[in-house]
Amino acid sequence: MARTGSQAETLGVAEEALRSRAMPFVMIEIHRPLTLKEGQRLQLAARTGSSIGLCILPEGMGSNSAETRWRVIPVFDRQREDSTLMRWEIIKNKTGTLGAWNVQWEPKTRHLHVVSSPGK
Repeated sequence: MARTGSQAETLGVAEEALRSRAMPFVMIEIHRPLTLKEGQRLQLAARTGSSIGLCILPEGMGSNSAETRWRVIPVFDRQREDSTLMRWEIIKNKTGTLGAWNVQWEPKTRHLHVVSSPGK
């Protein structure tokens, strides 16, 4: 985990982490749209390092350079007061299909479980 002072620093740290091959997965949270150049730099770094990069964006803010775009929303589960049930929807995919899944985090095993069949 890294805390940075600006989005530019966040993008720089993410780019180095993606490129380094030291981390197979890098996640960042940003608060302003990525420029096309910033998005392309992250994509190239991820390809170079054979890593996966995930940007958490505010609702309605996108990136033209993204390979995929997902929407994650909580789902009320009457069975559990502390539910971690979520609906994951892939809403943009440059190389495949779109879909939606209900997913639940299992804290004991630290795994995500798909709890519904793919579909909308």
